Amino acid sequence: MTGDIRRVLGTFIATLCAVLALAVPFVHWAVPAYAATPLATACPTTMAGTLLTLTADCTTTQTLTVANGTTVDGGGHTINAQDPAGGFFDGAVLTNTGVTMNVRNLTIRGGQFAPNCAPAPQYGIFFNNASGTVSNTTVTGITQHSACPNEGVGIWAEASGAPRSVTITGATVNGFERDGVTASGMVTMTVSGSSIGPPDASPLSGATLPGQNSVEYVNGAGGTLTNSTIVARGFGRPSTESTGVLVFAATNVKIITNTITGAASDAGIAINGSTNTVVERNAIGRTTPDSPDTYGFGIDVQAGSQGTSLICNTFSGWRLDVSGALQPPCPSPTTVVSPSAGPKLPATGSGGLGSGMVARGRCSLAVWCFSSLIWRACRLCDFV
Repeated sequence: MTGDIRRVLGTFIATLCAVLALAVPFVHWAVPAYAATPLATACPTTMAGTLLTLTADCTTTQTLTVANGTTVDGGGHTINAQDPAGGFFDGAVLTNTGVTMNVRNLTIRGGQFAPNCAPAPQYGIFFNNASGTVSNTTVTGITQHSACPNEGVGIWAEASGAPRSVTITGATVNGFERDGVTASGMVTMTVSGSSIGPPDASPLSGATLPGQNSVEYVNGAGGTLTNSTIVARGFGRPSTESTGVLVFAATNVKIITNTITGAASDAGIAINGSTNTVVERNAIGRTTPDSPDTYGFGIDVQAGSQGTSLICNTFSGWRLDVSGALQPPCPSPTTVVSPSAGPKLPATGSGGLGSGMVARGRCSLAVWCFSSLIWRACRLCDFV
């Protein structure tokens, strides 16, 4: 297929996707096959056992594959992905060929990808029915600045047939068109100490997209998201909800002690058709409202969700902090009055209580307790 024909086809599909997006807010299509070449031969690398280390930056116009059980150490280098001459970059920048892949100390940077909704979505890192890890890695610029509904995902982990686990630590993912980090299917994804978002904010990106979500757990996935900063954004489309974290038809997801923020985001966390979701001690805010501000929910618990627990989350900047559920009041921390604020303890040498709080005389202890009670009563009456 020539480049001109593919560009016409891409424009047609983009228009079709824009229409479908009105009725289908969250769509995830199967990933077709695409051209690929081994990372070990496409970029300057050295191999020691199962450790593959980049020795310089490199540029690719097609997917780079990683052999089963291999750990890719970027060594602080960058893989730049760009469209081939007269064509389009399709698929993932980096993906597995077996059931295990690990990536660390690497930057993956997307280029000026031309709009093209077919034949395959674009991913920075794709775990295709595989387990593994991503650590100290940056994925940025995976976007076509277009209206294609599923183009542009930073890190995607998808599994079927057998459960897989993916652990992401110290990652930075931003400038994506659709999603930052996604777990789909039989995947348990653990994300910690990472910075996800903001999405691509170019004028074309978001004009007709069905939504941009910085983190997603969908289609049966589970796992934990902790101690991370999630940055979302909205683009003023009243029929679509863009979120910091989307939990859609997922199971056993825990979102704990994160900072969720962003300009004009529609919802900090959206939970739909999911079971046993725990949202605890997160700071959930946004810097500005969307326009129009159709949603504006800190946490949006939607239809079909069961066993959702909302615990001690704080909110700022929302039209409604919690929609579709209730967060019980957070217990106040117990206030302990220092002895120095009340009656003084008898000195160590006087047969009372010493600095180590060891009883030296029952009489002195009783006197101190009585005087302490009187002091507290006076405080309640504002006498002292």
